[in-house]
Amino acid sequence: MLNVADAHVAFDGELAVQGAGFQLSEGQVLAILGPSGCGKSTLLRAIAGLEPLEQGRVSLNGRDLAGVPAHQRGFALMFQDGQLFAQRSVGDNVGYALKLQGLPRAERVARVTELLEVVGLPGYEERRPATLSGGEQQRVALARSLAAKPTLLLLDEPLSALDRSLRDRLATDLREILVRTKTTAIMVTHDHDEAFTMADRMGVMLAGQLVQVGDTRQVWREPVSKDVASFLGYTSFFRDAAAGRVAAIADVAWHGQTVGLRPSALAADQGGSLKGLVRRASPGAQQTRLVVHVEGMGEVDAIAAPAVEFTTGQEISLRLNLPA
Repeated sequence: MLNVADAHVAFDGELAVQGAGFQLSEGQVLAILGPSGCGKSTLLRAIAGLEPLEQGRVSLNGRDLAGVPAHQRGFALMFQDGQLFAQRSVGDNVGYALKLQGLPRAERVARVTELLEVVGLPGYEERRPATLSGGEQQRVALARSLAAKPTLLLLDEPLSALDRSLRDRLATDLREILVRTKTTAIMVTHDHDEAFTMADRMGVMLAGQLVQVGDTRQVWREPVSKDVASFLGYTSFFRDAAAGRVAAIADVAWHGQTVGLRPSALAADQGGSLKGLVRRASPGAQQTRLVVHVEGMGEVDAIAAPAVEFTTGQEISLRLNLPA
């Protein structure tokens, strides 16, 4: 449905986005994941028509959108602060775009009621934004974005202003809402868990370049470079004999590439086949993080149950804890 090809965006002659390209099918959700300042929000704004392309093309269903202003593209944008109208009720906020479209009042009221049910806020029509929690305000912002049935929903760090526990819950809810409404969406975020929870497809953006795009689980498990792997949370990298040893333990084919492991890939286990000495143990509420020296591999990251205590120099066994 959406095709972005060789997109370049520049500010004062400096490229902020370089050669970005991807395709998105109807009903899919794409997360563009990257650190602050990598150009992901700039790319989103260019797709929306809010920033001009220096080079490249954005097309929708085969139609080049060059010269089509943002308000005529049929897209909706949702930002991290929601940008609700404080002086209007929840119902008026959600129905704002419908009123601009000239939809009769009865139809607007019905659509607003339907959307508030969808986002889990039935009966909130007369509430004011100031009386809502941060999570409730973002639900209202989502309902408002969906009201006009946009061809494409663009979400710019939609949950970053919320605390972690609320962010995790709302990410799951937003995913369910997007699937239920069959909404095609692109979101940009720096949060790995948020991207993994909400998206079918993932793009990783580093230093203005969209360096990998693919199925979310594929990107997560098969990063195309060490830079991508490091950004996605891989911390231990092995080459040559050490890499072959990891591959043998994992019972996977190895053809001379670098092997990378996340901190959670190795777990303390009395029945594990790797032996090592504890260099450092950092207890946490959910798990203990370990740094372990393994002969022939050097220092590796590992995890253990939070109730288990470790001492520096203690010999422990590790097992590979790869996802299914």
